[in-house]
Amino acid sequence: MRREERYSREWACSIEQCNKGFNYATANGFRDNSVMIAFLVAKDIPNNREAVDVNNNWIHGTRYEFLVNQPNDHWQQCRRRLDTILKGEGDETSDTLPEGVMSLDAFIEARPKWKEQGSYIFHKEHQIKVMQRCQKSGLCYIQAPEIVQHNLVALTDPECGMIDMLKMIRTSFGRDDLCKHIFSDEGGDSSKMLKSILEPKSLLTSSGNWDENLKKYGVGLLSNFAVYPDFYQRDDLSYDGKPEGEEIGRHAMALIGARVEGNETWMLLQNWWKKKQFVEVTVTYLDECNATCFFVKNKQKKIPEKWPVTKHLYAENDNLDKQENLPGEY
Repeated sequence: MRREERYSREWACSIEQCNKGFNYATANGFRDNSVMIAFLVAKDIPNNREAVDVNNNWIHGTRYEFLVNQPNDHWQQCRRRLDTILKGEGDETSDTLPEGVMSLDAFIEARPKWKEQGSYIFHKEHQIKVMQRCQKSGLCYIQAPEIVQHNLVALTDPECGMIDMLKMIRTSFGRDDLCKHIFSDEGGDSSKMLKSILEPKSLLTSSGNWDENLKKYGVGLLSNFAVYPDFYQRDDLSYDGKPEGEEIGRHAMALIGARVEGNETWMLLQNWWKKKQFVEVTVTYLDECNATCFFVKNKQKKIPEKWPVTKHLYAENDNLDKQENLPGEY
């Protein structure tokens, strides 16, 4: 297979675009970094001129030059994100949980009230396999929608798998989104991401009564969750009352369970941190964190064919994006 044909498939670009990229790399002295430069050109990412302050000296150059030479930490991070996107194999996957990654059963053993009558856990109720993801850096605004989608489709097709995030970013993100990922390390809106990966004409609702909607519609997308130091820094798995400290950022998770204890409703959330894959929080705590929960009103029969899928039970990535980022709030 010719080089241009290979990368045309990997990047979802035309052979002509790939040809243009490799020709540009050769003509402009980027032969040792030809694949990286060819990708940028094929994806129409502009080679803007930039200025970098290094030890009180201003260095002038272009984006492509700085990605090749990385004059400071910012450009080193940009290069690492780009190198990650270009990995041909996609997400790092496994059919077993790596050491140190919490399972749902391990969480339930640590919080046995979820075994009691009246507690509702989506996966136990419907006998659905628990697919898990881990974020080494950001990714929550994509991780959460993908897990929500998988669980909804699994009601019809238990072997549906989940979207391969890395391949999706490489093949389907346009110029602007790729620029945000590579150069700004920006996140995005998880509810818009969910809507974009569902079957066409899918409808979302964010009405109250989360425990009832969970049983009616299936797993929900917890969006715009304000993260405070007590949630981020403590190894605890239960959160009630008012968060402690100043807000750090926003986060997206999946709502997968509900139970009532006294006058309080506890919600079970699936998260993306290795040692905190599952947490329980009260509705009171979620209200204090200004969280919104979106449910999909339409049954999801399949993952649309345009999205690359992995069938493995566990997946993780690194260096692709930051936290949940809702327009107008950050």
